[in-house]
Amino acid sequence: MPDRPAIPAQLRRDVLIEAGYRCAIPHCRETDIQIHHIEGYAVQPEHTFDDLIALCANCHQRVTNGQIDRKAVRQIKANLSVLSHRYGDLERRYLETVATAGGRAGTYVSMQIGFELLMKNLLDDGLVTYKKHVYARMTGGPAVPAFEDGTSIYQLTPKGEEFVRHWLAADSLE
Repeated sequence: MPDRPAIPAQLRRDVLIEAGYRCAIPHCRETDIQIHHIEGYAVQPEHTFDDLIALCANCHQRVTNGQIDRKAVRQIKANLSVLSHRYGDLERRYLETVATAGGRAGTYVSMQIGFELLMKNLLDDGLVTYKKHVYARMTGGPAVPAFEDGTSIYQLTPKGEEFVRHWLAADSLE
């Protein structure tokens, strides 16, 4: 639209950062994205952070066609705020990984020991449990004392499963 001003660069950047430079629709996460006005520029002729969301071309078309309704898009936007303000990049990637694997309680991801601080909010919120990975070594005789192999196990809890289910369904995370 020739009479529509461009979205200011900083505002565009903020919207892209909020979505991690990926499509905001859970499970999509495409990286070739566009900025969408949730309310529609014709209805609200201004560019505001609360009315903008990052979408790939496919999801943008699904929203425009009504396959994804405005209420769901608003909830997805609200959930992005919760995810991006409460959880760090590693924590969000963990949630995406377990969601892709089915998002069931007990799903785990192993990481190098030392990431406890980067997973702190998920741990504090009870969405994940943590333990060091320990093996008992056999040397042809009785087992020797267990040793740490340098990895940790982060396992999704039932509360974490519920969180992932709500996130993927675009239900409120608050």
